Amino acid sequence: MAGGAIGELMEIKSNFHFQLSNPGNIRYSRELEGGALNDVGCYPIRLATEFFGVQHEAAWARATWGGDGVDVDTWGVLEYPAGRRLHLSCGLGRAYDTYSSLEGTAGRIALSNPFHPGPADSYQVIAPRAESISHPATAGEPSFTAAIRHINAVLAGEEEPRLLAVDTALPIAQALHDLTLSFTARAAAP
Repeated sequence: MAGGAIGELMEIKSNFHFQLSNPGNIRYSRELEGGALNDVGCYPIRLATEFFGVQHEAAWARATWGGDGVDVDTWGVLEYPAGRRLHLSCGLGRAYDTYSSLEGTAGRIALSNPFHPGPADSYQVIAPRAESISHPATAGEPSFTAAIRHINAVLAGEEEPRLLAVDTALPIAQALHDLTLSFTARAAAP
């Protein structure tokens, strides 16, 4: 993206779904702030926050309810400055799906699994003016291994922190809040 292969990033389409079969799972608990958006919807939001680098301006969402009064399937849009947007879909009742697409003015990048990539995952740069190229998505280790290694090095005093949650969490929390307000307001409307 930094090299301009897809032009200016305008839209992100991102899914995170998986099948949850245990009705007693805490993700179905309203009291424990469960639900699809809080559990896996935060991943597409984090992706958009990282790539767009600014706070969203508007939010719209719908949800299907289940469990103990939580959203079990949610879809929505976050709007960002300059006409950019995130289309997200997340849920607890479908087959595993973490496909995302970064869509620019000159092409797109298709990611089979940007959140927890495994050996079979890849990303593909698709641009009309360039050859489409597929790349492996992993460095050959589980997705959180490098982060855990870095945390251990910081705790041991061997490295300085590269990224703090205090610097990234607020825009994600605000987006979760605004999307939740959007679908709960619609659910409460007559």
